[in-house]
Amino acid sequence: MRDIKLNCQESVKLIIVGNKNDIEGKRQVTANTANVFANKLDIAYIETSAKTECNVKDAFEAIVKKIYYDKKS
Repeated sequence: MRDIKLNCQESVKLIIVGNKNDIEGKRQVTANTANVFANKLDIAYIETSAKTECNVKDAFEAIVKKIYYDKKS
């Protein structure tokens, strides 16, 4: 987050994407920990799996909607 704040405009849109939700036993960060972190920063969080294509489209749609609707405000 520090690098984002240092290198991006303040208006940058963020979403936290947890990948590989198909291999639960090998995860390094629990879903709960990721949710708490995302909530603390007021950032959307979604879990995906490129292998099973679970929520991949949803992650892209979420960031596009955030960009689109924030731009209209």
